[in-house]
Amino acid sequence: MALVLASRSREMVAALRTVNSSVRYTEYPDVGHDVWTRAFAELDLPEWMFAQRRL
Repeated sequence: MALVLASRSREMVAALRTVNSSVRYTEYPDVGHDVWTRAFAELDLPEWMFAQRRL
């Protein structure tokens, strides 16, 4: 299994923001590998996700 460090994710988010991307990034402390359970519980995530369009 590949491990992506939070620091690498933060670097990618910073790079995307420099080009005015509407990136959304949230860290959930002490969740471990099951982060998607918390992410999918965010009520506004589907609306944001489906509002995204390719340039």
